[in-house]
Amino acid sequence: MKAFHQVVNRKSYPISPWLEMFETEISTPSGVQLWHTIKPPDYITALVETKCGKIALVQQMRAVGASVTTEFPGGLLEPGETPEDCIIREIREEVGLRVGKIEFLAKMIPDTGRLENHLYAFYAGECEFVQDFVPESGVVPMYMNKSDFGNLVNQGRLVSAINMAILGHAVFKEFFKLSN
Repeated sequence: MKAFHQVVNRKSYPISPWLEMFETEISTPSGVQLWHTIKPPDYITALVETKCGKIALVQQMRAVGASVTTEFPGGLLEPGETPEDCIIREIREEVGLRVGKIEFLAKMIPDTGRLENHLYAFYAGECEFVQDFVPESGVVPMYMNKSDFGNLVNQGRLVSAINMAILGHAVFKEFFKLSN
């Protein structure tokens, strides 16, 4: 059986230490097509719940949409770091919590058409507040009860598709319920 698509040529264009662009020529039944993709570092994000049942979120300015977003804590995987170590570090840095238990939810592709990185999704539960926590500059930690968090989701104010995918995985795998 003949391959449906075949890579004919691929060029890499480093843009910064955190971003690389690829130009890929793909042979298809209708001819050669040119695709442009980008590869940022892998994303690490978690739905975080404290021992007292609060959901930890962050608000921060994002360049896309030039607006402040409300989202789950997370960040970029650094060289030599495991996804689990990364999310534990990010949770401590962004919302001042020590993780009690961590559950891997999924490894996903954030955008199959344009991004060449992965998203590692976690549920972090039984988290406890760290003494002497100082929030990162530009990041505002928030702690919501489940009812308020449910309203945030229902009102469309959790706008990240990645966050919604993580929430779906956590609910589907029964690590998280919106009601008490």
